[in-house]
Amino acid sequence: MLLALVEKTKDESLRKVALAALAAYEDPQIAQTVVADFPRLGKVSQPAALSLLASRASSAALLVGAVESGAIAHAQVPLEVVRKIKLFPFDDLPARTEKIWGSAGRSTTAEMTQEDPALRRHAARRRHGRSLRGLHRLLGTCGACHTLHNQGGQVGPDLTKFKRDDLDALLLNIVNPSAEIREGYENFLVTTKDGRVINGFLVEQDPQVVVLRGLDGQNVSLTRAEVADMKNAGVSLKPEGLLDAYSDQQVRDLFAYLRTTQPLLVKGSTAVP
Repeated sequence: MLLALVEKTKDESLRKVALAALAAYEDPQIAQTVVADFPRLGKVSQPAALSLLASRASSAALLVGAVESGAIAHAQVPLEVVRKIKLFPFDDLPARTEKIWGSAGRSTTAEMTQEDPALRRHAARRRHGRSLRGLHRLLGTCGACHTLHNQGGQVGPDLTKFKRDDLDALLLNIVNPSAEIREGYENFLVTTKDGRVINGFLVEQDPQVVVLRGLDGQNVSLTRAEVADMKNAGVSLKPEGLLDAYSDQQVRDLFAYLRTTQPLLVKGSTAVP
């Protein structure tokens, strides 16, 4: 029934929930279907599909195979998913992922901060940014996880109360997200007794249950009896390289909106600050 929803529904939100639910089941047909259908999935459901595929060694191998064959573009697989895949000592996955994605992350903080002067120059040019376009940029990147002015996701902290007039702090959190991880949003890595690997921040835990929320925004509830190992991953759940594909103008637009003190009132295609 869940697979049929993934294949047939036109409701992206429903497909996303179905994909998250499928992750609990160890059935080869699930991964085969999701990999085959991945190119036609929307931006809302693709993160849930990748989370599902990266949660088990066998399905991660299918995902890597699809990237190797060109069926799925390597750029569609974010670095946090690649890092999970590299944890599996199965079917030569660490070496295969290294060959496709390299080291799956920037090696040093110095490499990240080398980009800061140019980024800071464009981010600081607030008057040259277009806030409405910045809103659309936000919803396509940071807004998948963060809320700003009551718009966006519920994965990370609400940015509305963040000190967004501090440009250096904003840049640090975007360019090097692991430099400062807010308490309560640490990225935990859980290995289950049936071989799943799940990561996300802790929504809830008690002696009986652990609840994690991943980048797809879905909660995963596990009983303590299911958990083989749980540890702080030591890196942010937020992916690196969010601005890599942005033009200078797109950076200015994004930061123009990030630094607004009030929401944009959108009516049709008109925005009033």
